[in-house]
Amino acid sequence: MVRNTVTRRLRALVRDRVAQLPPGGALVVRALPPSATATSAQLGADLDACLAKLLGAPLAASAEL
Repeated sequence: MVRNTVTRRLRALVRDRVAQLPPGGALVVRALPPSATATSAQLGADLDACLAKLLGAPLAASAEL
């Protein structure tokens, strides 16, 4: 049940950020065990940091959260 909760939260967070990816880009998100106790804000911040590192620039979505 925890795994499904984390999956739903990550799916919602990625949905808000998918427009930042280049056209045709693919994204794989892997949740490690500590994500089960992380808040949505923490997961979003981690996702933003990873995407910013990948894309080389800060994301617009991170300013909205």
